[in-house]
Amino acid sequence: MAAAEDDLDQMLADMDAGADVLADGIPPLTEARLRRITGFDDLSCVVEAELTVDAATATVDLLGTALPAVTDLHLAGSRVPSLRAFGTRLVHLKRLWLGRSGVADLSGVQFMHQLSELYLPFNAVEDVSPLSGLLNLEVLDLDSNLVASLDDVALLHGLSELKSLVLSDNPVAVGDGTAEYIAAYRGRVLSALLPETSLDSLDDTPVTAEERAQFGTSADNDEEDGVASPPAPSASFVQQSQPAALDAEKLKAAAELAREKRVLAEGIRATTGVGIDAIVQEEHRSLLSRQSSSAAGTR
Repeated sequence: MAAAEDDLDQMLADMDAGADVLADGIPPLTEARLRRITGFDDLSCVVEAELTVDAATATVDLLGTALPAVTDLHLAGSRVPSLRAFGTRLVHLKRLWLGRSGVADLSGVQFMHQLSELYLPFNAVEDVSPLSGLLNLEVLDLDSNLVASLDDVALLHGLSELKSLVLSDNPVAVGDGTAEYIAAYRGRVLSALLPETSLDSLDDTPVTAEERAQFGTSADNDEEDGVASPPAPSASFVQQSQPAALDAEKLKAAAELAREKRVLAEGIRATTGVGIDAIVQEEHRSLLSRQSSSAAGTR
């Protein structure tokens, strides 16, 4: 009998292994699959796991119940439109990777109150307000999402432990692609987040001592010194600040081009030492210059 049960378990494991390589879907989330992936029969001992999950076809809150001690989850390439799908039991989770997973809604992340590192590149996040309660958060990667307002970014100012923030290729960072906009964007983000946060890196670029001295002061102190602090733009700041020759469609096209260029350039930094952000910004400036010249020539 025991041998027959072992054979059945092996057969089910082999079937599950075959499901992992299906091109048209992600295999269901089951405890048997978790045991196979982690190599642990006792899932309560698992502290780290790497897999893909699909919230549309499985109850992914099983991760919280089956892996009560997990601290690190690598779920890149999953399908999780809302973090509500994870439920309320990932209370020990410290690091979460969810790149390219269709994430649009961060509601529910507040139950992961031990979270210190959150990686969400290449998703569709617009509203970052659910993150405002993650007081242990140190690293936040929102590269290539849909954050459009500096008012939204300012909601992160209460995250006193935040050290690294990536907003590259979001509408709030792209703007009209000009050097003037990009320079103003960085200063406004730093003004909104310093000195309350511990930010020492923005968009993979270190925050310098000069920047910390310039932007890490309160508005009251600036006024006393006779220096006006930069105005915080509204949610429509990006649209209002576009040159007349650039309509909304052209701006959208520029943002999409930047996203594609960033994907193609991901390996360049390691081999050449050239920063990806510099490449993307140069492409923006080149594209928008050509569009402006073209628009002027048709008048």
